[in-house]
Amino acid sequence: MTADSGSTSKRRPTVAEERAAAQEAKRAARAQKAAAAGPAETAPGVAIVRTSVGGTIVFTFTAVAAATIGFDADSVTAAMVLAAAVALGLFAVGSAVFLVALYLAAQRSRESEIAVGSLFFLADVAPSTVRAWLLGSLAAQVVVGVGTAAVRPFSALAFGTLVPMFGLGLAGLWGALHGSFPPRRPETRGRR
Repeated sequence: MTADSGSTSKRRPTVAEERAAAQEAKRAARAQKAAAAGPAETAPGVAIVRTSVGGTIVFTFTAVAAATIGFDADSVTAAMVLAAAVALGLFAVGSAVFLVALYLAAQRSRESEIAVGSLFFLADVAPSTVRAWLLGSLAAQVVVGVGTAAVRPFSALAFGTLVPMFGLGLAGLWGALHGSFPPRRPETRGRR
């Protein structure tokens, strides 16, 4: 019996094995960091989601402030002017983004089957967290816009009912840029 037959000898890893182990460690660290950030942070198009949520927060703050500040029926307060300006600004941005989303979707439709409901309401084309944030922002814009306009009818707060165009446009932009649409089916030709 030899002296080294009972002991196990360790061989030194090759350079390729060391690189593979280092790359695997980096992948695991990235995956752990992504898991700690949360699902909304790892989804594509997070800037679009943040813009939608941020615009909704600004709109909600200005509209609710203008609706709750007492004012004379004949006077216009600074809060009312600010709320109207924010609402009209978000409507203008939303309209422009909506048109851009339509253009991008038309370009993408050459290769993908895109339905309007999937494009703007993200049905089956977006991760659930992205869909929840974007459609939640849209729903909040509808509720705040209609609610504040109902509290102060025939005032500048009625412009708040236009704000959901902002949320709809951003949801469409996300869908046009990042939506996972099925590939376009080959056209079938009729038999003669």
